This record gives sequence, C-alpha cells and structure tokens, in this order.
Amino acid sequence: MSDAMWNYTEPFKYDGKEHKIEVVGLPTGVIVESYENSTAIVVGDYTANVYLSYDANNYKTPSISPIGWSIADDWTPSEYTVNGNGWMNEDFMITGNDGYKVSLTNTADGEWKDALTYSAETEDGSVTFYLKNIETGIISLAKTVSYKLDKLNPTGKVYFDERNGWESFLNTISFGLFYKDEVTVKVDSADNLSGVASVEYYASNKAMTLDEVKEITDWTAYNGGVNVSLEDTKQFVYFVRIIDNAGNVTYLSTDGAEYDTTAPVISGIENGMTYYTTQNVTVSDKNLDTITLNDEPSTESITIEGNKDATYTIIATDKAGNTATATVTTKPISELSTSLDSLTKENVNSSNEQTVDNVMESVVLIDTTNATEDEKSALKEITDKASELEKVIDDIKDEIDRVTEELNKYNNATVNSEDTTSLEQLSKDIKALTDSGNLTEAEISKLTESVGKVEEMEKTIADTTDENKRISDAVDGYSISTVTSDDKADLEQLLNDIEKQLESNNLTE
Repeated sequence: MSDAMWNYTEPFKYDGKEHKIEVVGLPTGVIVESYENSTAIVVGDYTANVYLSYDANNYKTPSISPIGWSIADDWTPSEYTVNGNGWMNEDFMITGNDGYKVSLTNTADGEWKDALTYSAETEDGSVTFYLKNIETGIISLAKTVSYKLDKLNPTGKVYFDERNGWESFLNTISFGLFYKDEVTVKVDSADNLSGVASVEYYASNKAMTLDEVKEITDWTAYNGGVNVSLEDTKQFVYFVRIIDNAGNVTYLSTDGAEYDTTAPVISGIENGMTYYTTQNVTVSDKNLDTITLNDEPSTESITIEGNKDATYTIIATDKAGNTATATVTTKPISELSTSLDSLTKENVNSSNEQTVDNVMESVVLIDTTNATEDEKSALKEITDKASELEKVIDDIKDEIDRVTEELNKYNNATVNSEDTTSLEQLSKDIKALTDSGNLTEAEISKLTESVGKVEEMEKTIADTTDENKRISDAVDGYSISTVTSDDKADLEQLLNDIEKQLESNNLTE
C-alpha cells in the first residue's frame, strides 16, 4: 500500500464543472468500494473518504486516510468594459474582453454571452454578473456594477408672452408675430429622471432647419429672461437647446416675430378737421390688421361722403397693436354761405365786403379733388353769388369814387352856368347812389354832404344868372337919349355890380 495515495495536490479553480479526486496506486487485490465527498461543483472545502475492498488472503485491513480538498474562486473580474459610469441615454452594456464571456449565472452550462445589454430606464440600476475565461473555463467571483439610464428627451417651453409659447421645434417659421413693445424670451425646462443639465439659446433673424440648428456652435447659456432689444422692423426667432444629465437633447424654436413700432397711416384727411365735400381716405401699414369706420369693419380705401352733417371716426390697427385714429366731421356745403343768406344785389354794401370775401376764400380753400359733380355745383352756386355781390360792392365803390372825383372838379368860387348840366347829372347820380340801398350810413352821410355842395354850387350859378339878368335888365332900362344926371348914381352902382361879377370867376367867357 506504500504507493497508494489521493490524486489531489492543490485546490481546483472554480469553472462550474464537477471536480473529482480519487485514490491511485492501489496494489493488485485492493479496489475502491466507494468514495465519500470526493466530488463537488461549487466552491468550498471538502473532506474525502475512501472505502476499500481487498483480498483477505494477501492483505490485512488496508486503508487510506481521509483528505481535505477544495474548489477555490479568488478571481475578482476586471476583464470587461462598460459603456458608461454615470447617466446614459443608450443601452447599458457589459462586454467581456477578448477571450472572456459574461453571464448572470456562474454555472458552466449557463448562458454565456459576449455582452449583457440593459434598456430599461432607471436611476439606480445594478447588475451582478460573472466572467468566464473561454480557454480555461474558469469562472470569476460575482461582480456588481451600477448604472443610470435615461432615454427620454427633456421637456420645455419657450415663449414670448402668455399667448405665444412653443413646446417643440417648428418646421415652418412664418414670421407672423408682431410686437410694438420690447419682448422678453423665457424658457421653461424639466426632466423627470436625470434632470436638466443645461439650457442654451441662439438668436437669429432668419428661419433655420433642425439640421442647421444642430450645427450651431455658439450657443448662449440661458440664465433667465432674454430681452430682445426694441428696433422697428427687426425680425427675430429664437432656438433653444435643452440637455439633460444623460445627454438627451431637445430642440425648441419660437415662431418668427417682428418689431413694429410704427402706427398705421391714415391719409386723405386730417384728424379733427371739418370737410364739406367727399373725401377719399387711404389706410396703409406694412402689417395692417383691422380697420373700422364708425365701429364697423372697413377696407383700406374709404370714401367719406360730403355735403351732409355727419361725424366719421376711422381706427386702424396693425398686427403689433399700434393704432391710428382720425375723427372728422362733414357739413352741408350750404353752411359755408349762411352769412350771405340775407344779402342780395339790392342790399349788399361795403360793410359786407369782408363777409363776402371770407365766404369766397373758404370756398376756394375747399379740396374738390374727390368732390362729386353735385358738390362742385353747390360750391359754384356759392362762388357765383359771392362774385355777384363782390361786383355790386366794387361797382358801388367805383361809382362813389367817380362821383367824388367828379365833384372835386368843381368849387363854389369858379362854378358857372356851363357847369349846370354836369352838376345836375352829378346830383342825379348821387341821388341814385343814396337811393340804391347799397350804401352804408357813413357813405350816405358823406354823399348827402356832397349833394349839399352841388346844391350850393347850383345856387351860386342861379344867383349869378339872376344877377346877370338883373344887371342886364337894369342897363337895358337906360338909353343915351334919355339918360340924365339923376341916373348917374344908379349907373355907377351898375358899373360896380358889373365889375364885381367880372371879378367873381363865376362867369363864362
């Protein structure tokens, strides 16, 4: 029995297979009847016994002492890789290095793979796995690794105001929003698993595709509301990038917007003015939205009917909310000439000249560009009447000037009988003027004084004629054949009277 022994020299390496020890070197006539604890699969320490059968004729109770043996596993595996340690946004993978496979079990006949893959989202995922050396079959101790998996993109909203907000990327940007006041761009962001890592924005004045936005490199960190500087006609669109801690990215975009700080223009009328004829009004604005005429919807071209008593209010609003308002009144054309209603050719005088001129001037100032034919006719009636009255006033003034100038040709010291006819006509002309009804009280008073002058000169002529006749008749009462010394004094007086007449300048040649 000196050569008999256990065939175990060192611990077995765990490989998930059955390991067995035996007694070898038994001599002839001795055989193994049975073993106890001589086989095992799992890691552990064992004590093996062997029971022998023998030839009693040659042996006396042969025996082999029990032996302690073990299956050991001291391999802490490192021959593997994982595709991430922190938050991930793709499947978590445990991959064995070349020559190694991985499994969730440590049995030899388990499912050994090149890699283990996990897809479920989690914030506290863990995997306990084993490695196996393909060449030796040795299986490692258990290894536990943890992972965090978040595949969902973060959510967010970018908005200009309470009415205009966007929760996705717009494929079509219209630039259909308009603002007249400064806009503040705000962003909300959230991620229910890994959390938001960063929020960034990019300002542009043109639409961009998602592919173009992904190529942007100069993003700006969002740290609160972004004020968009106010500048008329400025166009802007904002793109937003939200990244969570797992690297998931969400892109948002606003619609395009434009600043419009200019109110609509209402042309063709002036606010607060009064018009008598029809006016054509035009409303213009690059971004015109609504037009109302006396609170009723209207178009960009408005006709305001004249020659009537009415009030018109036009309100134009553009898409940015800028508003222009024009309120005008219209009046009947007849109101332009109410001050002439009491005047006729028979009673107008120079005191009405300014009134007539004012009416004429007001009519001349009327814009008749869009006046109807009826309105033009009504205006012409007024100007015709005013012109007629002006002519009467001018004619009267001319006549007054004429008779005054004519009267000034004569004076009481030089008037003579040859002036009788002219003075008589002048007297008639003055009387015609004073009786005409076209003179002021002052003019009548002045012409009445002129009549007195004419009458005075007519009296001078009559007195001169009477004196001449008296002298002539007196002279004719004397003759050379009958004159006596008693007549001397009378004749001398006649001579004196004749001399006086000749000196008076009131005699014709």
